[in-house]
Order: sequence, then C-alpha cells, then structure tokens
Amino acid sequence: MVKNVWVALVLLMSGATSAYAGFYAGPLLSFESLSVNGASYQGFMPRLMLGYGGFVREAFFLGAEMEAGTTSIPINNHPNSYAGLKTSYSYGISLVPGLALDEYLMGYVRLGVLFSHFSSANLNATHSGFQRGLGLETKFAENWSVRGEVDYVSYASFANVGSPAAFQYVLGLNYWF
Repeated sequence: MVKNVWVALVLLMSGATSAYAGFYAGPLLSFESLSVNGASYQGFMPRLMLGYGGFVREAFFLGAEMEAGTTSIPINNHPNSYAGLKTSYSYGISLVPGLALDEYLMGYVRLGVLFSHFSSANLNATHSGFQRGLGLETKFAENWSVRGEVDYVSYASFANVGSPAAFQYVLGLNYWF
C-alpha cells in the first residue's frame, strides 16, 4: 500500500517545477503532551522524516511522508494507578496537502497514522493513533526549508487505560534533493 502511494506521487509530481518538488528529508523535534484518565506525560521526541511531494496546478502541494522517532526525553511524567504514557519509539505515515502562500511560504495540513510504543510498569505495547495537524513551511536557501506545525493525535483505547490524546508541537529542518 505504501509503495503504491509513493509510485503514484512520483508519477503525479514528475512534471512539477517548484521550490518544493521532489524528495526531502530531515530531523524533527517534537514536544508532546499526552493525557488520559489522570495520567499525563510531557516530553521531547527527536525524529527523522522522509517525504516526497510537489505542486499540482501551481498552487496546490501534495506530499507523503514517513517519520520515525526514538525514545522520548521526559519533562513531566505523572502515571495513574495503572500506567504511564512515556513512549519508547514511534513511527508513522502521512499525507500532506498544502497551499502556496507565496513563492517561499506554504501552509499545509497533516493527515496520518502514528504508531507509538508505550512502556511503563503495567503497559508495554504499540498503539495506533489518527494524526492531524496544521503547519507552515518556508524556504530559506535553495535546498533548505524550515517548518513548524501543531498536531493532535487520538489513540485507540488501551485496556485499563482509556483513549489517550496527544498534542505535538513540531519544529523541523528539511533538505530538498
């Protein structure tokens, strides 16, 4: 399925000529705030991202991204009587439609699935969540851009825990190949 999406995007964008066109990759730093039923967690998660995208009809951007992150760095962790919400790792895929606001600035929406591995004394499992968000990205050099976005992730229900939700505040740096 993921392979089919990549092939379709490559074919669709092969004629796109823009500052935002082709493969891109870079580091992300996310501040995450998760909560459910009295448990809460806040921390930083470094991630890497790989994507492909380009403009369709000059103003509309369409991209697909994969991301993966290592263990989160805790800032504030308050487990409830059953489990904590610290994540050991996460990975996900997203569609990223956007709109050119000018030659260098683009607004975009993120729609994706994020898989996070939660690890605490009573919880050691990977759960999926629906990720949606809003962001801005701007070019600052020929092959470089910086982005900022806010995402909301709603996870499927955990046994004895509930359905956690997370806000993510993300900064990223992209290199466009």
